[in-house]
Amino acid sequence: MQPAPSATDAYNRALAAPAREQPDPLPLQIEGHIPADLHGGTWWGNGPGALSFGDPGAPWRVHPFDGSGFVRAVRFDADRGRPGARLQSRFVQTPVYTAEQQADALRYRGLGTLPPGGWWQRLRMPMGRSVANTCVLPWAGKLLALYEGAPPQALDPQTLCTLGPETFHGALGPDTAFLAHTRHDAARDLLIGLSPRILGPSVELTARAIDRAGHEVWRRTERLDRFSLYHDLAATPGYVVLLESSVDVSLPGVGMAMLGMRTILDAISFVERPARVLLIPRDSARPTQIFELDRPMLSVHHANAWEQDGPGGPRVHLLTCGLPSFKFGSEFGWRGPSLPFDAADTAGNCQNLYHITLDPASGRASTAVRAPLALDFPRIDPRLDGLPARHLYGVLTRLPTPDSPPFAALAHLDLADPCDPAGAGDRHARWLPGPGAFVGEPVPVPKRGAPLNGDAACWVLAMIYEPDQQRCRLCVFDGADIAAGPVGAVLLPQVPYGFHGCWEPAP
Repeated sequence: MQPAPSATDAYNRALAAPAREQPDPLPLQIEGHIPADLHGGTWWGNGPGALSFGDPGAPWRVHPFDGSGFVRAVRFDADRGRPGARLQSRFVQTPVYTAEQQADALRYRGLGTLPPGGWWQRLRMPMGRSVANTCVLPWAGKLLALYEGAPPQALDPQTLCTLGPETFHGALGPDTAFLAHTRHDAARDLLIGLSPRILGPSVELTARAIDRAGHEVWRRTERLDRFSLYHDLAATPGYVVLLESSVDVSLPGVGMAMLGMRTILDAISFVERPARVLLIPRDSARPTQIFELDRPMLSVHHANAWEQDGPGGPRVHLLTCGLPSFKFGSEFGWRGPSLPFDAADTAGNCQNLYHITLDPASGRASTAVRAPLALDFPRIDPRLDGLPARHLYGVLTRLPTPDSPPFAALAHLDLADPCDPAGAGDRHARWLPGPGAFVGEPVPVPKRGAPLNGDAACWVLAMIYEPDQQRCRLCVFDGADIAAGPVGAVLLPQVPYGFHGCWEPAP
């Protein structure tokens, strides 16, 4: 499937739009109706900025994974009963960002990007490209900008000024990785995170729980016998749930990356071996269990996990977006630092929503395709994280049409019975933003007083990127009727396509 040339051009302009800092709150124009449930709250977003360096006529681009974090905030307020919204945005002031802005050139090697020059020049450049560009989260009085390979960067939530690495009162060392994605245990008000450590062909995983004051209150470390990559985790009241994807690393490839001859992504490949799921009990007296699935899979984003009583004991369910194969180094249509992003190259990276059922008593697992849709960025009502959730929202990364662009539509899946892997009775709806526009990750916002799992339990916020108009819109949808389109929107200046966001309600 080949996107039309205009869609490919718009896709490049959406990904690589200029990121202009807005440290002082900028009043924004409002279209339509902004529900009162949003007043006093803040939508936070994060994603890569500074994707190009050097001559604007022939820029040296970086892989999106390597772009410095650009945090955006849309603060909703009400002045004399009238709705309002204000924008703030700033780069995360990591050492990488500071050094490269001063030089207007790459000074660090990245996951998917090699700086210009020969390998002997790159050999002198640091490899620790910590750019804090993936997720954003308010926790313990700070705003955390998260990235896989390092501790979070803490920001002042009012000014967005960077405060420095967050160690959770010393629980994380200066080089301790902390996954970009976390989970919130709402019943205990704990943040659940994971610290992976690569040990050659094996990996060490440390699961952690952080309380609202920022102190680590629980941890558990497991050592696995083979290499894998982790970007997301799930958590239930009793378990931390991890999916070990079907990937491997070439040690000679790592050696070439260390010498500056290849990238780290060049050393990683998808392999035809079954994926595995780890159940790490949050009760440290019980052993961790490993379940082998019946197929290879690369899983990047999980929708949810939960427990359910059944014959012979409880089951654990995991909904995840999985790929049956993958070519590393082509993410977001990346083709190298001197070429535009290739929207057509994203066509083979279409994920399905898989339903994995785990039986801890028997040690058996089953896997089924819950929705044969090219779905990513799955989100649920945040009050139901770790519990059965009926309504799921996501982005369709590809439509079944010859000229479909990536990030093509907003989707709503009504999982009539969340625990039924066959999905009998499931329904889905979608909304398309129009030609040359792209949908960002949906962020559900609970409606005040709405029942859990009700048809109209949430509003849904989603950034719509419209490069042809050189703008973005943060749109508000009624979660009960996504297909009807937004009930209201806030108009923003153009910003680069972002990765992940969250909602912070009014205090």
